[in-house]
Amino acid sequence: MRLGILGGTFDPIHRGHLACAVAARDLFRIDRLLLLPAALPPHKLGERVTPFRHRLAMVALAASGIDRIEASADEALRGGPSFTVETLSRFRATLDPADPLLFLLGSDSLADLPSWRDPMGILRLANLVVAPRHGASPDQMAAVLPADLRARLLPAGVPVEPLPPAGNVYWTAIPEQPVSGTEIRRRAREGASLQGLVPDAVAAYISEQRLYTEGGTTSANC
Repeated sequence: MRLGILGGTFDPIHRGHLACAVAARDLFRIDRLLLLPAALPPHKLGERVTPFRHRLAMVALAASGIDRIEASADEALRGGPSFTVETLSRFRATLDPADPLLFLLGSDSLADLPSWRDPMGILRLANLVVAPRHGASPDQMAAVLPADLRARLLPAGVPVEPLPPAGNVYWTAIPEQPVSGTEIRRRAREGASLQGLVPDAVAAYISEQRLYTEGGTTSANC
């Protein structure tokens, strides 16, 4: 059993997220890949975030019909900020010790990983699958990572089998998608088309619920 997790605010989920999930699923032969909206993202405390129920609903619509990819409401069951090490600990407990757990993130998030809660604890629980952002390269990333993380960074290419249950940082060639949640919210606020940016079902949901519009349902409460 190979379990993959792509977490995020997903405000809203867009085609870039889905493209990353599908590419990682295929490259690492992931049996089940969860799209996991954060209930209360620590890096967005005090910011306006769309209520969790709407973000989860959009993720479920986006994942519908995609093989081995599904929405997870796990974060709805917890209180307080969503720390990755705690989330991964819960999922690791559901797996056999030898089962690989893979956590997907962008290279920008990997660069910030030393500031996250217990980064080496994260690596004891899961492998990291890194999608390059803004033209970043493995050499550039190695230059900014502390030695303990740099030693885990593996070059791009097909991952060597068998995958370990945790501990490696896999740099991938997953192509970056030029899609921005900020741009999507701006377009929704202005009544512009979201075609090609989010799945049609998500665009319809945003319109029906009046998300991201003045007087709509966007709120600081998750």
